[in-house]
Amino acid sequence: MQLRFQPFLQGFLGGLYRLLSLALVLALLCVANAMEINDCTVVTQPGYYELAGNIVNYSAEKCIDISSDNVILDGNGYSIIGGGNNGKDSGIYVYRKNNITIMDLRVTG
Repeated sequence: MQLRFQPFLQGFLGGLYRLLSLALVLALLCVANAMEINDCTVVTQPGYYELAGNIVNYSAEKCIDISSDNVILDGNGYSIIGGGNNGKDSGIYVYRKNNITIMDLRVTG
């Protein structure tokens, strides 16, 4: 009795390769279609957002207000630096939203 795992293994690896390729293409499309944030804003649509630079001494109570589900916010290593509103302001505000990812961002103030 001979067991034949090779066809199974080839099929599994081929499917895994296709899945990883699709994930890579989707990730590149997200980055290519990123919406730049240059100043305090309200995010009202799902999508991929990235900071284009530091946001310094903002006067808004909520500098970046994420009011949508399915948002990725990439800080690109930049900072949101508060204006010193006695601790009553928020660099990033998210309330009751799903699938929010915030990465590579520093918030101080």
